[in-house]
Amino acid sequence: MRKRGRILGGFLLAALLFALLGCVGLAAAQKAQLNNMPVLVYDKTIGVEAYNINDNNYFKLRDVAQALSGGDKSFEIQYNNDTNSIYISTGQRYTSLGTELSPPQGSNTIKQAVSSQAAVYIDGVRAQMTAYNIDGYTYFKLRDLGDALNFSVQYDDAQRRVLIECAPLDTTPVPPPDTTVDRSDIVVMVDPGHGGSESGTVNKEMGLVESEINYTVAEHLGSLLRQAGYQVIFTRGKGETLSLTNRMNMIREVKPDLVISVHHNATEAHNATGAEVLAQVADKNGGPSTELAELINEEYAKMGQKVRPIVYRYNSTKTGDYYGLLRAAAGVDVTAVISEFAFMDNPTDVEKINSTAKLHQEAEALFRAVDAFLTK
Repeated sequence: MRKRGRILGGFLLAALLFALLGCVGLAAAQKAQLNNMPVLVYDKTIGVEAYNINDNNYFKLRDVAQALSGGDKSFEIQYNNDTNSIYISTGQRYTSLGTELSPPQGSNTIKQAVSSQAAVYIDGVRAQMTAYNIDGYTYFKLRDLGDALNFSVQYDDAQRRVLIECAPLDTTPVPPPDTTVDRSDIVVMVDPGHGGSESGTVNKEMGLVESEINYTVAEHLGSLLRQAGYQVIFTRGKGETLSLTNRMNMIREVKPDLVISVHHNATEAHNATGAEVLAQVADKNGGPSTELAELINEEYAKMGQKVRPIVYRYNSTKTGDYYGLLRAAAGVDVTAVISEFAFMDNPTDVEKINSTAKLHQEAEALFRAVDAFLTK
């Protein structure tokens, strides 16, 4: 009986240890979001599977080695399976395995990343770098690799690109608006699309609600316009439900100098990408809403966003605009456009709108276009 008791006790202890270790393993796991930003090495685009973990870019070590191979930043890699150690030798040409620089496969854009326990040695010296295992591969924080191996890493904020050993970016700050221009009499109506009980498109996987991101962009746009001296009127407040009819009536009553409505797109097929601006049909062959749409597209293109053709859509009787806001504005001789910066159901586009900082960049692009249009 004593022997049996010892055996049972051993099983219980082993089970407890297994459970504890399992909890530790789960706690160490991080969400890894596939990073669809273009990556350039030596000013040439490469195909690479990279991930964003806690707002940092993580790359496979062998992908980086292959991309830099042949240049003065080349390095060789050896792995010791017995000691779980990675040995990096700088100044040596990389020996390819033939599997490097492969674009992402499949549709799963979110994966689990577990902290790597591998030891890393650079030219025989132990190095401390943050690394994760994803699908059996080790991914390193790109900036850690750049610092340790002396290659440059830049993030092109305007065009949303990762640059490795590329020409230095022009960091000259964008000049502020011309303060000699009086904007105090110009009224801009900013319309955050949807709101309240009308959520618009919802991306449950990424936790994105269109009405909320519309408001984030619109609020920042309005703040920038006010700072520049414009009068700004919002059609709705945060979380407020407002019907299309009420928005149209506001336009007719206020008669602002400009209406800009902020939306984000989606399709039933979930396969479209890029920015789309909807302009008034009266300007299809040229006119103020087309001019503004073109300026907006120019700013979006500078951010690295794909630009789709300007949309002009007639109502069923071909007598005016299909979209109520554009129709109401046209009825009182007010220029209006609707901006659809990205498709919320496309992983590539979602990467451009999945943080407040990125939504503010969208608002800043809209501000530059609006300000250029109104002060031309």
